[in-house]
Amino acid sequence: MNSALSAASAVRKGLFAVESYTNLTNGHELYERQGFFAAFVRFTYRDEEGFDVKWVTREYVHVDRVACPWLIRRFIDQNAVFEFVSRDTDPASIQDGTPFDMQGVELGHHAGKCSFESIIAKYGLKDPVLLAMAEIVHGADVEKDREKTPESAGLEALATGFRLLCHDDHETLDFEFPVYDALYAYLENKLDSQE
Repeated sequence: MNSALSAASAVRKGLFAVESYTNLTNGHELYERQGFFAAFVRFTYRDEEGFDVKWVTREYVHVDRVACPWLIRRFIDQNAVFEFVSRDTDPASIQDGTPFDMQGVELGHHAGKCSFESIIAKYGLKDPVLLAMAEIVHGADVEKDREKTPESAGLEALATGFRLLCHDDHETLDFEFPVYDALYAYLENKLDSQE
């Protein structure tokens, strides 16, 4: 099913609260330019009581566990609340959140793909810029594929540096989200210039 049609029907059914949009033909890929930065149009997931959905992952975030929250906030759930649990937490014990990048969860590593790629597939995101980002994130997150793109080693180095500088996982997200915004802009420009 076309992601725009499924998103539109979800809006009609009240499953999403829509911030704003000009058309719904490209589903999650919609955004409007406002100066240099892109203001992405996203859907907000709500639970049955109308509260923002919590997204849960392991603590001590690194590449994939920063890239995934960026992806979720920018393209899936603008009001996402992130919780970081100890590395030995059994994902089956998580009752009040959507687990990601944890052993055995749907939004984790599968068939050679990293969690960022799993989330893109699950939510039907087709944006060519995101697909190019997925290759970089994969290479940065999966050590044996580090040479997959020239940018992967740099992204992994930055993730390591931010992890050393930041006091907690929330601060790491705050500091690193602009890196992913910049990477998105870089790849968008690169792809536009190839057309």
